[in-house]
Amino acid sequence: MMYLIKGNENYFIDSKIEEIKSELAKKNKSLKVISFFEHANFEDIIVAISNIDIFSTNKLIIFKNMDFLNEKTKINKNIIDMFLLELNNIDENTEIIFSQFIEKNDPNFVPSPIFKYIEKKAINFNVKKIDDREVFQFVSKLISSKGGKIDSYVLHEFLSFLPNDLSLINNEIDKLLIENKNITSSMIIDNNLSLSSNIEWAFSNALIKYGNIADIFRKFYEQLNFGSTGINILEQITRILYDTQYIYFLKLELDSLEDVAQKSGINIYRVKLLDSFVIKVGYETIKKLIKSLAQLDVDIKKGLIDENLGIKTFMLTLLA
Repeated sequence: MMYLIKGNENYFIDSKIEEIKSELAKKNKSLKVISFFEHANFEDIIVAISNIDIFSTNKLIIFKNMDFLNEKTKINKNIIDMFLLELNNIDENTEIIFSQFIEKNDPNFVPSPIFKYIEKKAINFNVKKIDDREVFQFVSKLISSKGGKIDSYVLHEFLSFLPNDLSLINNEIDKLLIENKNITSSMIIDNNLSLSSNIEWAFSNALIKYGNIADIFRKFYEQLNFGSTGINILEQITRILYDTQYIYFLKLELDSLEDVAQKSGINIYRVKLLDSFVIKVGYETIKKLIKSLAQLDVDIKKGLIDENLGIKTFMLTLLA
């Protein structure tokens, strides 16, 4: 049997792999697990997947983010045909899990013939990031499940330092819990959280803080250089502007930013950053930017303007 797990949240992909592996291990006490990653040798893969085990050992083969699942990776057609032939002749003692991380609207991933074949033949699981407004509750439960403790204020502070990436958040939690099961504010400040590894978050965070213009541009170009498209960045800016507008209206209705955070589900640190952003930029400017961004999105999709040129021009307008 084959399984395909795909989506834009590695934490849920890995969790589903462990769930399937655990269920299979309960049924097969002598289960042999073999794992392959991205640029694995095809000969080793063929040996593992072919029916050459004279002892008929129960096998689970796990393929994670393999290059041959992406059409943009050029693979020899003979190798593809050989692999598909082996997949078509899997015996009953072999289980296979394929997992693929795919960003939302990812321009760098195009399903290959092997991916399409697996998608048709396998049991499919689609996973996705949870909404930003659900992260606080999810992470609170996650820390408790690991035997840790953290109060609401410190958890808000912790999440303000990290992007919506549960794998990254989970790793940081594990590091903190090794130090102490009761996570404190000083522990968070003293630990170097893995922020630099997330280029997308670094740009969004710099933009919301709206401080050093040169730093915002530097992180903007970092994203472009690391493969992000104009559309990806446009979506990030759109989310910031709409969240800012949402916070602005809630602030008119409610008594405090704490009330705004509670009603919106956005953590208090981000609410304060968005509030500061609208104060610095001005609400009338925010409205104009939202309108301009919507028109830019239409123009890009109609092919009237190159997406990277369009977003660069918009950034100059935003930061002028």
